[in-house]
Amino acid sequence: MSQTEKTIPLRTDSKVTALIRHKEVEKCEKDIKNGIEFEFSWLNDDSTSTRVIIKGLSNTIEEYLDQVKGGGLAPKTIESYTLALNYFLRSIGDVKPEEISIKSIDTFKEFLLNRTRSKSATTINIRLKSVRAFLNWCVDREYLLKAPKIHMERVVQDQIKYLTESEYYMILSYKHYDDKRFPLMFKLYWETGMRLREAFYGIIVKDDVGNNWLDIPIEANKSRRTKSIMLNDEHVSIITLIQGIWRDKGSSEDHIKYYSKVLQKVIREQNIDRTKHFHSLRHSYGVRRIIELKGNITQLRDEMGHSSVTVTEKYSKPNQKRLLVDFPSLKPLIEENRESIVDSQVSISYDVEKYIISAQID
Repeated sequence: MSQTEKTIPLRTDSKVTALIRHKEVEKCEKDIKNGIEFEFSWLNDDSTSTRVIIKGLSNTIEEYLDQVKGGGLAPKTIESYTLALNYFLRSIGDVKPEEISIKSIDTFKEFLLNRTRSKSATTINIRLKSVRAFLNWCVDREYLLKAPKIHMERVVQDQIKYLTESEYYMILSYKHYDDKRFPLMFKLYWETGMRLREAFYGIIVKDDVGNNWLDIPIEANKSRRTKSIMLNDEHVSIITLIQGIWRDKGSSEDHIKYYSKVLQKVIREQNIDRTKHFHSLRHSYGVRRIIELKGNITQLRDEMGHSSVTVTEKYSKPNQKRLLVDFPSLKPLIEENRESIVDSQVSISYDVEKYIISAQID
């Protein structure tokens, strides 16, 4: 961990005076290291006493974010921390860190619900986790004696928003695309289950036996793990196309998000459930793939790049009768593998013991 040296001038030619002032600084050394600022009397022409300046929440957040930015975290993670802590500051004011309590957390939750768009339990929990990390950091630096306990909002994790086969074909058959790459791209995500950013930041490689792969670098993978996705020749062509356009447009995040907006427009105009979105293509892959893998949840975890089978578990939970209606092409596999899928749910407790339990929500 990097440290910053703070120099306090003694401003005297007298050895005796210098020793006296040095002793006064030494008395405050621990507090200075903990971020409390002192204006010593010899540094202040208008005072004969030492003035203490207590660091407020805004300055403490600024110091924390400066350290986080130098820690190698993904830009999206830093952006999420910054937004959450700005909301936290706005909700409770520029108080001293030691004044933060459980009431402060309650005020923060109310602020998120009433004055921001962070109304879903999942989004609120993301903001709360950012604040919890910050408060633990404050405790480590003795800005705060004890961090208040933060209770996460209850999230129903087994509900997923997938696109049915009929909805998927409605999206592909939409007649008003501005560019032919859009339906091709949606097909790519339906068939691979990758996250939106992965197709842009991934690197296409070929192995020794001629298979095509998309290698996802750690910084572009939400789970912070290396990940590879097998591609067919059509997938390679589509990814090459969209990466080329993306680079020509300046490789911006806004360009990537534009594809999500296009799909949302198609969903709206095709009268598909508006709560479904680009990530629903990934959910569709998950519920279909667990059938194809005969309930092998560990393999699906690896294919989707999850940090734990506890995240992947939700794809084995949709109602089987519902899947027969939503994915008629899978009917033979569903009937054949019904027992395997039930067995995979029973064996999840064993898998959890083997892998790290993660609170991550995909």
